[in-house]
Amino acid sequence: MKKIIISGAIALFAGSLIGCESGPSYDDLVAQANQEIAVAKKMHYEWRDTGKIMKQAKKAKEDGDSAKAKKLVQKAIDQAKLAQQQAKAEANPHPTYF
Repeated sequence: MKKIIISGAIALFAGSLIGCESGPSYDDLVAQANQEIAVAKKMHYEWRDTGKIMKQAKKAKEDGDSAKAKKLVQKAIDQAKLAQQQAKAEANPHPTYF
């Protein structure tokens, strides 16, 4: 009997979590993405597809697919951060001799 009650309570709790979004909101992610992209632009190292990914995220959000939109915005954030790292790594190039 205890197992049934505990299982029922777990099922109710898990069911209440469905539909609840975890993590930062879409708008927070977009703000962060815009900030990271601006830094990459300032370094003259914005990657080609980052803007395209942001447009795809906006379209996904308009179509009602919040999960896909958040995933795409996170991808844009990651690309902007990687672009910044690449700019720093290639700031002072020097020849390599083998």
